[in-house]
Amino acid sequence: SNLVWAAATLGCHTNPGSSVDVTPLIRAASAAVHGGSFDRAKPQEWSNLVWAAATLGCNTTPGSSVDVTPLIRAASAAVHGGSFDRAKPQEWSNLVWAAA
Repeated sequence: SNLVWAAATLGCHTNPGSSVDVTPLIRAASAAVHGGSFDRAKPQEWSNLVWAAATLGCNTTPGSSVDVTPLIRAASAAVHGGSFDRAKPQEWSNLVWAAA
C-alpha cells in the first residue's frame, strides 16, 4: 500500500501514454489483495491503497484501464469483517473519499 501511495503522492498516472505508467503497480496490488496478502491488513494500509488508487485516476467504470471495483469490494469486506473497528477518523475519511 505504501508503494502505491507514494506513486500517487508523486503524481504518477495510470495513463499508458504518460512518462510513468503505474497501471502494472495497481494491478499487482489488486492481485496481492485477492491472493490473501491483505488478509491481516491494518486500516491505514487499506485506506492508503484505496486512496492512492482513486488519486491515480482508477475508477469503478467497467472497461476503464484499471477497474478498482475488486479493491473497493475487498475494502468493504474488511470493514464488515471488523478490520476497521479501531480505525482512526483519517483512515475512514480516506476510504470513504476514495469509494465515492
